[in-house]
Amino acid sequence: MELGDLKTALAGEGERPWGGVDWNLASEGAGDQGGRSMVEDIFRRHGRSVQGESRRICAMLKAMVAALEVKQMEPKPAALFAALVLALEGIAAAGDGAGSPMEVEARSKDEAALLYLLEEAASRMQMQAVQMKFARSIKVVCKVLETKVVVHQPEKPSTSANTGTGSSQTQCAKFGVGCLSTLLCAHDPSNFLQASSAFGLLLSFSTDPRPKVRKRAQAGLSQVVRGMGQGLGQVPGLGKEKGKGNAPSLQHASRMVFEFGEQSVRELVEVTKAYENIHKEKSKKEARKTFEHKLQLATTRTFHVLGALKEIVGYLDPTEVLSILGLLDSLLDFKEVLLAHHTSLVLERFFQSSQLSYTMKPQALATLLQNLIERLLIIEDLMADSDIASSTLNMLLSGFRALNRLDSELCLECIPRLFHQCLHYFRRKDSEVFRIKVSSVLSELMDLCITDEAVRKALICVQSGDARHKKQNPVLSIITGVEAMLTVPYQDSWNSAFQLISKLALVVGDKHGALMKPMLQEVGLLAAGPENEWTEAIQECVGNAVRALGPECILDAIPLNIEDAVENGTEANSWLVFILKKNVHGASLEFWSKTLLPLARKVGEYASQLSSGEDVERAVLLAALEHQIWQTLPSFCRWSSDTAIGFKSLARSLGAALQNREDLRNYICNAITCIVKQNQTVLREAQENKDVFDGQSVSGEGSEFDFDESFPIPEFYDEDFAKANLDAVASFAKNFLPLLFNLFVSSRPSERGQIYDAIAAFGTITDSETLDGFYKNILKRMANSLQTIQSEGDKSMRDASIEQQGMLMDIAAALVPGLKREALEKLLSIVNVSIVYKDSGIQKKSYKLLFCMLKRSGDLKPTSILGIQESLSNAQGVCYAPAKKNRLLCVRAMISIIDSRVEDKEKDQETMTAMVTEIVMCTKEKNSKTHKAALDLLADIASSFKGLESVNDGPLLEPGPLGFINVVAGGLVASHPHMISATIVALTRLVYQYSDEIGPEVVMDVENAVSMLLKTKSREVVKSVLAFLSMYVTTIDGATLHGQLPKVIESLLIWANDTKNRFRLKIRHILEKVIRTLGIDEVTKYIPEEHLPLIRHIRKQKSQEKRKREGSVAGFSVKTRETAGKRTTWTYMEDEANDMGDNVTSSKFGATTVRSSGTAVRKRARRDPGGGLNDLSTSEPANLLDNREMVKMNARNMPSRGDSDSEDDIQFKTRKKDGKLIIKDDKYEKRERGSDEEMDDRRSVRSGRTARTSRTSKSGATMKTNRTSKTHASGKTIVKTKGTKKLEPFAYWPMDRKMLNRRAAKRKDAKKGLLHVVKSKGAKKGKKSNR
Repeated sequence: MELGDLKTALAGEGERPWGGVDWNLASEGAGDQGGRSMVEDIFRRHGRSVQGESRRICAMLKAMVAALEVKQMEPKPAALFAALVLALEGIAAAGDGAGSPMEVEARSKDEAALLYLLEEAASRMQMQAVQMKFARSIKVVCKVLETKVVVHQPEKPSTSANTGTGSSQTQCAKFGVGCLSTLLCAHDPSNFLQASSAFGLLLSFSTDPRPKVRKRAQAGLSQVVRGMGQGLGQVPGLGKEKGKGNAPSLQHASRMVFEFGEQSVRELVEVTKAYENIHKEKSKKEARKTFEHKLQLATTRTFHVLGALKEIVGYLDPTEVLSILGLLDSLLDFKEVLLAHHTSLVLERFFQSSQLSYTMKPQALATLLQNLIERLLIIEDLMADSDIASSTLNMLLSGFRALNRLDSELCLECIPRLFHQCLHYFRRKDSEVFRIKVSSVLSELMDLCITDEAVRKALICVQSGDARHKKQNPVLSIITGVEAMLTVPYQDSWNSAFQLISKLALVVGDKHGALMKPMLQEVGLLAAGPENEWTEAIQECVGNAVRALGPECILDAIPLNIEDAVENGTEANSWLVFILKKNVHGASLEFWSKTLLPLARKVGEYASQLSSGEDVERAVLLAALEHQIWQTLPSFCRWSSDTAIGFKSLARSLGAALQNREDLRNYICNAITCIVKQNQTVLREAQENKDVFDGQSVSGEGSEFDFDESFPIPEFYDEDFAKANLDAVASFAKNFLPLLFNLFVSSRPSERGQIYDAIAAFGTITDSETLDGFYKNILKRMANSLQTIQSEGDKSMRDASIEQQGMLMDIAAALVPGLKREALEKLLSIVNVSIVYKDSGIQKKSYKLLFCMLKRSGDLKPTSILGIQESLSNAQGVCYAPAKKNRLLCVRAMISIIDSRVEDKEKDQETMTAMVTEIVMCTKEKNSKTHKAALDLLADIASSFKGLESVNDGPLLEPGPLGFINVVAGGLVASHPHMISATIVALTRLVYQYSDEIGPEVVMDVENAVSMLLKTKSREVVKSVLAFLSMYVTTIDGATLHGQLPKVIESLLIWANDTKNRFRLKIRHILEKVIRTLGIDEVTKYIPEEHLPLIRHIRKQKSQEKRKREGSVAGFSVKTRETAGKRTTWTYMEDEANDMGDNVTSSKFGATTVRSSGTAVRKRARRDPGGGLNDLSTSEPANLLDNREMVKMNARNMPSRGDSDSEDDIQFKTRKKDGKLIIKDDKYEKRERGSDEEMDDRRSVRSGRTARTSRTSKSGATMKTNRTSKTHASGKTIVKTKGTKKLEPFAYWPMDRKMLNRRAAKRKDAKKGLLHVVKSKGAKKGKKSNR
């Protein structure tokens, strides 16, 4: 290879002598990415490849570097660039003459390697350096590529010989096109003439029939045009230098692109016309075939041109883009599906480009969109294909978005044309996908273009009554089109229509709901009558309309008509009441009092009148309807828009209903609670101190009424508005509170929940002066009740006083937020006495009251706080189990109070440690609520833990969960096993919840400390440790678990041979979790020989489960359980409950066999009696198309082992006179018995299946006349009669699959007892012996 002119080519580069390349290090990728040289980078990518292409590239690079070493030059990109250009020139000159095919093949491979290296070198050079060598380098690259251009020969079939599609030729063309595009990116902007021929060559390759070459050329073309259009910014693929604007070059290049596309389109038009003439003239078959091939080539070339335009149309010069749009418009004249589809893709890229605003004016763009709508949407085949139709609609959507950015009003005027053009396809039954797509497009366009001003103008047009203006208004035109979709011809598209109505309602808003009235009336007519396939969609549509337009507009369009239905027998729209209940928010409370309240009273009167007559059925229906109307009251209170006014007009009626209607009290109390809670939420967001513990964040059972926080808070709800609402409600406290007190006392305990919430709501907003009068009366009665309780009087009187004391404490707890400080101090004295009283109910209510008082700890005196602290300490030993949950809440509140104090920190730390110890001990409580509350409180304390400090104010434990875990871990060294077990349970929850924060190292440290306790003799401690390990193996990642696997298995197997407390079952479950993570083979490596039977048992069980899954419905096992992901909570009781549900029997292999107890089976049977297709325990029927539903249904209907097949259909009776067993089957009751032996046999088999598993109740007479013998091998029941040795004709032997077993021992076991049934002892001779 001649490189004599290398120094001349590198003039001015200043290369220095260089020491060479270490090829081993280069192939290993030595050095970091930033400092790696070009040589090292290429060898890192291709040095270890066995592909011939990569090996040739490496060999060529070594040759280049060796040539540079001869000249004592470092192989920098500039030096390599010059050397590669010289090498290409030599190969190109040598290839001018003819050569053999092998020589041409070898030359193409060398050229491909050189072109690849040249592209790499050019992309690493500065732009000015490439521009200096641009003319020479681009010339040689074009010369090489010109020999690789495919020559189309329509008269001959396309082969690799005449198209140049060999692998080496294709590889060379692909690398050459990449190199050409990289060089073009660095051309001189002021001299596009020297780059024009190269750009034209790149354009020609963009339609190359070879896919790899064509795609690389189109990507390079996009790169070049984008670089020309960049005013500023880095030129793609070239160095790190910013380029200058190339406006002149972009104009010339855009013109060339247009001419190139015009040539392809013109060729397609000419060939198409010639082909049509050939068909008309009925020419010879060969001529038609030639023209067909020409047409195919022209069409393919046009597709490739469209593919190239899709990449560059957004970057071309705006003046030439308009001409290109004309070409695209001419392609639509063919009305060919694929051409229209690819044209749409190009137009979509154009609409999405940022240069659109500089290219077209809004009116021109609107005209183009209307033209596209009229020309594309009329092509039936285009709209029949779902993918192509979606692509077309996406293009139109992009166009409307662009037009909306330019002129929103003009965009809105164009939408009706699109909508009405698509109406035709809503009537077709084969356009479901298109209907869904066009519905989503229209919904987005409505949301994008319809503004409040446009809706206001539409409402003015409706009110004016001018028909001409109505037709011209775009909003009204859209509404008219949607309304037309509700007619019968569009029945298949009603679901889409309901979605569009929901979107329209949201866009129109509640202020202009009159526009939707005619449409909603049509929806109401469709909803009338019995349920149909559109009922659910209609209700969802009306529900969305209620949320968007408000109940006033909906009831105006779709009236309830209840009175007319009762009086005249017409149909009422009672279905609307439930929709109002679920969807009303932000409505007028005064509207409910004026409209729905009188209606509810009227319906109640109708119900009472009918109940006194003979029409009881209608009376019951009307009474239920009255309740449904009252149930809408809390919904109208949900973020009500006029609470201050509406509640005043409604207060008297609510009070009367509370006093006189026991069945309506829950609705009224829920309404009051809803108003107060929601308005307090607004105030709390403005002024709440979130550092104060309020008890609602942990173990909070919440209110009886959920006012559905999914509804957003209206914008008009500010602090002043909420205060006004609460003041209006509080002004009626003196009227409602006495009434609520009386109702609370007189109600049954199960009915006091809502009343208590209402009292608590009033207690938080009523002023202290008003509450003071009620409080004094309550306090006096509490003191009297407490005195009666402590006296030694009549037991019945004392029990009544205890019940009264509990109710008074509940009322006092509800009023605590509004009491004065002096009242709190007096109330505290009663609580300190009550918490130690020996009654669980009194203790529970006392702690609840104390917790409410601790929420107001800032209003209590410091001495009172110390008194509470001392009382809690003294009462710990006498606290009953039902009261411990509320006591824990008080302890948590005291911890927050103590933690906020600054004096005497050392003593406070000791007190807090004692309280934390109490919470830890409560994790072992059998009461599930107390257990869960303790775990939740520990997690809450850990999240807010501030750390502990020593006496010298030095940090002792860091804040956060890690420091609190260290505090709790101190219990591991306790002296009593119960404390150690409780500490492990607490650590299990804390580690599980905060594993991500504390890190895997801390988790492993805790596991090391806990696992050491497996060597203790306390089974309680071991049980807790196994629960911790069960959590541990699922919390850490697989890599960490693999490293800890030997130690974990060694710890587990300590108790593997234990036969008590189900430890073996727990260990097996833990091992199964490890196996699911690491695999059974990996776990088996660390299992000792004596414990391998356990692994074999697990492997066998897994294979059985796999066979069951493969053989069950839809590939799922009936017993497959869906496992939930990681939760943020864990309770020790769950692990314990899993063990208590099964009876466990140990096997000889160290494994266990789990059998469900009969009691548990009966309980499950009572909970799930049927489980058929229409299971009444669920709100919806079973989905027969869902495989998982079918599996669950089959699991419910399949009989378990040991259960009867159908205990309801088959009955067993014993005849008293002779002791014969009579089997009565309802399915065969109507058949004649006669002498049908086949039916008798079938009946015997069925009865035998049932007799195996049924429990037959036996009377005394039956016990005297029957003897039942059970065989241990098969578990079957054999029935014999007493008093005769002859053959019993009613005796039977059930079929057993063991009779077909190939093993003789199995068949022998199945035949045991058979002789007692089918053979008489006296029959030994003759034919009778064979009976």
